Amino acid sequence: MNDRAADRSSGAGLLHAGALAAVAAALLALPGAAAAQVSPEWDVPSFHLPGGEDGYGMYVTFPQDMEAVGAVGTWRTAGEYVDLGLRLGIANVERPFGEDEVGVSAGLDLKNELVSAYEEFPLDVSWATGIGASAVPELDRAAVRVPLGLIFGRRIEAESLTVTPYLYPRLALDFLFREDSPGPGGAEDETDVRMDLDFGADFQFNDEWSIRVGFTMGRDFTAGAGLTF
Repeated sequence: MNDRAADRSSGAGLLHAGALAAVAAALLALPGAAAAQVSPEWDVPSFHLPGGEDGYGMYVTFPQDMEAVGAVGTWRTAGEYVDLGLRLGIANVERPFGEDEVGVSAGLDLKNELVSAYEEFPLDVSWATGIGASAVPELDRAAVRVPLGLIFGRRIEAESLTVTPYLYPRLALDFLFREDSPGPGGAEDETDVRMDLDFGADFQFNDEWSIRVGFTMGRDFTAGAGLTF
């Protein structure tokens, strides 16, 4: 590539990255809408890194402002055009009165790289979306969620450790289905737009496995940690 073409490529990359950063800032500026708790959302925490991944993840999570406990399993694979992932989760759901109930969740992740880090913009950026559902069968409550956001991160390599911090602001369209209203029909279905901010890091010690931690700030604060392999 000649110098003029390289300059054009670099300039286009800077413009692209600037536009992505502006979109992320706009997402962060939007307030999250309050909505009644259904169950821990299927994508919280996301444990998403920019770029493609191949392998499995097993995590312990603490949803509902760290007052509940759950488990999440993931499978992800990098594709030529889009990266795919599957998630399954289970968690106890606290009730204001009475015993806790069990919430379950499942979802499909879609992701692909937008920008690779270079000298003028030292971050990898990927778009991410998907669709999934969560439910508390004993309470007749369920939700379908469609998130859309940008993942920012960068691999930092040391002699015996690779650390990849990440930031993932996103909007989510939630469809809530509930049957707990005493009114006529007994239904309280609604649609809600939410904003969540994920952040965390992956600590890779070798090619076989890594430790990953994740946090989500939104309606509730959620944390989680586990292994990828």
